[in-house]
Amino acid sequence: MSEATLGSIAIPYTGVARAATGPAPTGPVAPDERIQLMDVLRGFALFGILQVNWLDYHKVFNFLIDGSFYTMYSFLFGLGFAIQLIRAEEKGRPFVIRYFWRTTLLFLIGAAHFVFIWNGDIVRHYGILAVVLLFVRRWRVRPLLILAVTVLALATVKRSAIPVRGQFLYRPAVEMTQAEKTAEWVSREHGAIVNATVQRGERDGDYPSLVRGRAAALANQLRQIDLWYLRSQGEILCMFILGLIIGRIGLMRDPARHAKLLAWTLVVGLIVGVAGNAFDVFEAPFGVELPGSLGGVAYSVGNIGLCLFYLSTLTLLFTYRASVRRFLAPLAPVGRMGLTNYLMQSIVLTILIDPIGFGLGERIPGRAGFLVLDAFFVVQILYSGWWFKRFRFGPVEWAWRSLTWGKLQPMRARTEPAAVAG
Repeated sequence: MSEATLGSIAIPYTGVARAATGPAPTGPVAPDERIQLMDVLRGFALFGILQVNWLDYHKVFNFLIDGSFYTMYSFLFGLGFAIQLIRAEEKGRPFVIRYFWRTTLLFLIGAAHFVFIWNGDIVRHYGILAVVLLFVRRWRVRPLLILAVTVLALATVKRSAIPVRGQFLYRPAVEMTQAEKTAEWVSREHGAIVNATVQRGERDGDYPSLVRGRAAALANQLRQIDLWYLRSQGEILCMFILGLIIGRIGLMRDPARHAKLLAWTLVVGLIVGVAGNAFDVFEAPFGVELPGSLGGVAYSVGNIGLCLFYLSTLTLLFTYRASVRRFLAPLAPVGRMGLTNYLMQSIVLTILIDPIGFGLGERIPGRAGFLVLDAFFVVQILYSGWWFKRFRFGPVEWAWRSLTWGKLQPMRARTEPAAVAG
């Protein structure tokens, strides 16, 4: 196939599936409208996320993958938001209310994931932070860049440099009343009890205690959602905004058109990522030791730098090297059912690693653990490919879309009628 179409724009083939022509019916994005490169990148991000979940891994792995792949997944979420917004505007579809409902469902999926399966859930944060994108969806690129940098800066400065809750820069510090001190003490004590319950459940393999502790922790988190919460999740929000910018400029529609930007991003991302992660992982790299206050800055900036390096490198190789496209193609089905595979990773790792399962995390050394993880990812590649030969959506994606649109979506893959011989 030499050319593919997306909407009414013809572009050279760079992994974009052929879209149906003519007016689009109301409903979610059809499989033949998907951008294959995005699915490949999402599958690659899931591979990286899987690697950091074993309890024992070498500093080199820490350097290369520790926070970069969660950051990549966040970027791709923002990018997906931008593409949904653009498609909705092009087709005259209502967007805000349905998207808000979609993110509410995503939060509920993440909350259930956090309480019942995996303490390290990130999906519930996505469901909350995605609402911010609705407020800035029409901003121009330059204000969005300024906002992304500001959000990241606030996320990395010392907490003591920011006024405490309820105070502002232009007001002098106010002595807390006795009632406020009591409420803060009760909150701290309650949080300590919740943490102790979760830790005891994890240590003893007591699943009911674990669920009760996580449910209480989730309730605490919801009570504390405010601007300070946005600051604590600033790295995710920054990547959401960067993904929105990349989607706005149409890079995924035609990567070849943006080759120079991708090349610059590759170089700058590599330099920033190596420097930031070196300071975070190794002691006094380059003969320099950062003050403790800059440690968080190095970690966040390093994660973002390596994330952008990986993304730009893969995009360029995928665009210009047919052999790389063929090699990476099996990742596309994994990324296409990304939410299903993310949850499946949590379920399998809970069974394998945690004391409530087989407790292998403390029995198998890190290098052997990586072999277990990689073998499981191969299984994900195989069953994802098998699944999409028969079905249009992953099982969780199907349920999510059906609830979003208020009707059951067709699940079976369409099959072309066989050609008649002669």
